[in-house]
Amino acid sequence: MKTLLSIILCCLLTAATVFAGQDKAPLVLEAAGQQVTQKLEQLDDTLKKAAAELARTGLTGEVARKILADTCTTIGYAIDCSTVDPSGRMRTVEPARYRTFEGKDISAQPQVIKVKKTKKPVLSAVFRSVEGYDAVDAEYPVIRPSGEFVGSVSVLFKPEKLLQETLAPLT
Repeated sequence: MKTLLSIILCCLLTAATVFAGQDKAPLVLEAAGQQVTQKLEQLDDTLKKAAAELARTGLTGEVARKILADTCTTIGYAIDCSTVDPSGRMRTVEPARYRTFEGKDISAQPQVIKVKKTKKPVLSAVFRSVEGYDAVDAEYPVIRPSGEFVGSVSVLFKPEKLLQETLAPLT
């Protein structure tokens, strides 16, 4: 989370340089900060909803696939959305062009280890994903009503795409 916030802060400072000497600079930067915060809150809310649905339906199957597809549609800056089982394997991945990564072992990734250990949402630092991108991963635990941890739901995204989507309308 600190790394992503550092990247966002750096981008906002760059924007401040672009707007230096303009009366609108503080307003644009304030709006940008608010927009990034809103996007991250939306990401958290969307993952929370997906995790609750997956706790009822399971991590695989057509219903899980639809939940992931809807999640990726809601989070427009997402690269892909997946479910990860307790052993750290990607079980279901959407959109379809990323299904080749189903079954990949990502158990050594720090955010996968942490979500399994803490059973709490995790936002990774920027890392090289199995999909081949430098990206950030938001992981949300999937816990059945009985309290059983059955895995996690993940949204992989490029932080620069999040910022571009956020800053472009403001500039």
